[in-house]
Amino acid sequence: MLTLSDLLNSAEEGRRDKANSCSVKLVEVFHTLEDKPIADEFKSLFSNKSTLMTYFVTFKFEVTSVGSKKPHKVFIQVNPDFDLKYWEGNKAQIACDCEDFKFHSVYFAKQYDSLFETDRLKVTYSTALTQPPKTATTIVCKHCIAALNYLVQNYQGIMKNI
Repeated sequence: MLTLSDLLNSAEEGRRDKANSCSVKLVEVFHTLEDKPIADEFKSLFSNKSTLMTYFVTFKFEVTSVGSKKPHKVFIQVNPDFDLKYWEGNKAQIACDCEDFKFHSVYFAKQYDSLFETDRLKVTYSTALTQPPKTATTIVCKHCIAALNYLVQNYQGIMKNI
């Protein structure tokens, strides 16, 4: 799984420029606990359990491109490190409902275990989950970059208030 820093650094310059002109709004914050598998070499530390409950925070953003009336939904899920100065190392998963993300980013995000997936998104992405794009691209679209930038720039304030 990639970190917030990895996702930001994966973006090409042109997409970063386009992301700077997008407006971003944090709409909702969700808190979830999920059973995650424990690697065999660490099971003894957890009473030989095979899974461990892991805490995640999911941010839902609305990102609007210049000249567009319809915002795109971007989801960023992190397993937060509550050291507020160390946002770069938070493991993250990401998703966007735009066509660019679907056809150019989904496959690669899935390969890095950095695709935020819900049942609805799996249906939306369908074959993009298993078929690589025809042209190489980055893992994130401009909407994701804009949302990542917003999260990073406001990370301390957001995390203090959740």
